[in-house]
Amino acid sequence: MSEMFRLKDTEHYDYPQLSIFHDVLKQTDFDEFLKDNSYNKSSNTALYIHIPFCRTFCIFCNYYKEKPEKKLVEQLISAIIIELKYYADRMPSELKEISAVHFGGGTPTSIGISGLQQIMETIKDTFDVKEKCLFSIEGHVRDLHDSKFVRNLKKIGFNRVSFGIQTFSTDIRKKYGLLPISEVDATINNLKEYGFEDYNVDLMYNFPEQNCDEVVADINKAFDFGVNCIDLYSLNVFPNTKMENFLTRHEMYKKYIDIEKRSSYLGIYEYLEENKDCKMVMSNTISRKMDKPNLYLNTHLGANKLDGGRIIGIGPSSRGYVDGFAYKNHLDVNGYISAIKKNKHGRYLEHKLSYFERQNRLFVMFPNFTYIKKKDAVFNEYTKKTMDVLLENRYVYEDGEKYYIKPKDCYWAGNISAMFYSEEQREKMIKTLLLNRKNKLNMYNQDKMQIIGRDR
Repeated sequence: MSEMFRLKDTEHYDYPQLSIFHDVLKQTDFDEFLKDNSYNKSSNTALYIHIPFCRTFCIFCNYYKEKPEKKLVEQLISAIIIELKYYADRMPSELKEISAVHFGGGTPTSIGISGLQQIMETIKDTFDVKEKCLFSIEGHVRDLHDSKFVRNLKKIGFNRVSFGIQTFSTDIRKKYGLLPISEVDATINNLKEYGFEDYNVDLMYNFPEQNCDEVVADINKAFDFGVNCIDLYSLNVFPNTKMENFLTRHEMYKKYIDIEKRSSYLGIYEYLEENKDCKMVMSNTISRKMDKPNLYLNTHLGANKLDGGRIIGIGPSSRGYVDGFAYKNHLDVNGYISAIKKNKHGRYLEHKLSYFERQNRLFVMFPNFTYIKKKDAVFNEYTKKTMDVLLENRYVYEDGEKYYIKPKDCYWAGNISAMFYSEEQREKMIKTLLLNRKNKLNMYNQDKMQIIGRDR
């Protein structure tokens, strides 16, 4: 048990994890799956639109991305519209009622207002969009610095914006190529002026130059800006990447992997537990204003229901999960566009979950929410034994209604999720990691993004 909690694990937002070595689509089962199932209309459905374009590439970012060249942007927008119509045409009415839409990336704002508007209009024309639907978008500070752009985002229907700050440290921002913090001021002023009441920022910790107290100070500075929520991410440096090379050349890699230093960041979560003004909206999301996840995240991660987590993933490298059917699209833009031309969908990996896997998924996801209601906890022998071990070791607690994680233990949310992996899925994950290393693939997306020797 102690070995499982020696180092922090990344949060687990997918289960089972799909792999290019095990789950490549040969003949799709999706249409038959839709026909053979009954659906609960009370469950929410979310759309995730992935826009993998960035004007500049952050060295520490492992996500797949391309430069937003005009022709490629136009082709991708057309492909996304075709894929949206594909799912709208096939989904039964119970699945077409959309509660939340999130544009992620990459930098979705990089395709401009016209491209975003085309996609938004297609969603509203082809799906049954609920009256209070969340329309959320990730943006770049420089795009959101433009008053006209922010005004038009609001005009075409977005009601939530998220963007990255990462750190307030002038030295770290300069070293890793981030914009001056003064541009963040202008961005937040624009969002307030044009009526965005819901805006979210990303902060990172575990840079070699940081310490726990500096990250706590960053959290308080972000709240002083008036943000609704802060997503707090740990820096992950994967083998053979440019970031690993950068840290090695600057003699900082040993500091990055130092166990004592990495473990010191538990102090962030101890601070959050003591600070009663801060609420853990998710295991890595904190707020002074909200007490539950935004609707997109709630739906994406299953809302703690066995058959929840209904999300239709659109665009290159996006992931989807529909009532026990998991898929992932082609990773790169050109591969995705080719797949759309051939099939009208971008799926590359598919997996139909067994009932046992669906039960496990419920418990793998629960640490992200920080709790699970006892009435929703459908145990099998394996998950019950695991929960008992976590209770005994005080990583999970219980009261009359729920099992829950205290704020200080949200640091270990990924480790707790990993405890609920089935033996089969754990073995598959280990094999995938080893094959990724052998083939020099980025561990995050199983591609060559940021790998040494590649052009990006």
